[in-house]
Parts: sequence; C-alpha cells; structure tokens
Amino acid sequence: MGATHGLRAESTVLPHRFVAAGTADNSGIQAGDGVRCLGVSESNLRDPYSDYHAEVGDSIMLQETDKGHVVVECGEAVNPGTPVKSDATGRAAPAGIGTFAVGQALQAGVAGEKVAIQYETSFQAS
Repeated sequence: MGATHGLRAESTVLPHRFVAAGTADNSGIQAGDGVRCLGVSESNLRDPYSDYHAEVGDSIMLQETDKGHVVVECGEAVNPGTPVKSDATGRAAPAGIGTFAVGQALQAGVAGEKVAIQYETSFQAS
C-alpha cells in the first residue's frame, strides 16, 4: 500500500489512527470522537525511537485505499459489517445510530488490534 501526504500535523498522530482536518490550511490532527475524517495514518513511525507517526509540524502520511480498504487500530470490539467511527483517540469503534461513520469493518477485532475496514466518506449510520 502506498501513502499520500501533504498534511502538516497540528498535534501528535499515532500510527493506524483516523486523521481529521486541522484548523490551518493543509493541516491534520488525530481524529476525535465521531468527527468527519480525511483518512487513516500510515504505519511508519516518525523515527526509530518514537511511538508516533507524526508530531507537530511533521508531514502526515495517509494510507492509500486499495479498493477502499485501510487498516486501523480498534478502540472497541467490532464485527464484520459493523459501521465504524473514530473514538476519542482516533481508533475504530462501533458507530451508533445517527452518528457519523467512516466505514465498515471487514474483520472482527478487539481493542488494540488492527483491522481492515472499507473506508468511505463520512456518512450517518442508520
């Protein structure tokens, strides 16, 4: 999977987390609970001694979607077909009715596991 970039981090972003638009032009932040998302951060780390994908001012690399599939870390248990949203830390969580979902889980996973999702433009779960 390749990566797209061009967003400057306004906050620390961990690997495999949903990314939302920042407040400045061409900027991004690790997504919060239920927000609209631009994509999912890549797996690579800022440097070998860091746990972060990006820190303030770094370039954020978003996963390119392969047929809409991206890999994201779970914050809660999800099952295949579950609409997912970003939780407060940018991880995948089930999207409740009426909340903005950013895709559907393609695999089952629990908190801390990485799962494939079908990424879509944010939509309202029903």
